[in-house]
Amino acid sequence: MLGAWIVILVILANAAIGFVQEWRAERAIQALETLMVVKARVKKGREGD
Repeated sequence: MLGAWIVILVILANAAIGFVQEWRAERAIQALETLMVVKARVKKGREGD
């Protein structure tokens, strides 16, 4: 019976660690998006390209 509780505890710990890592990764992506500069150059008036 003790072994079953240990397995459950390990599964819950793994889920918690995965959740925290996913949350931190999402915050890192949002931080990088704020640093990103979107720049585009548009050429008008040229036909046949």
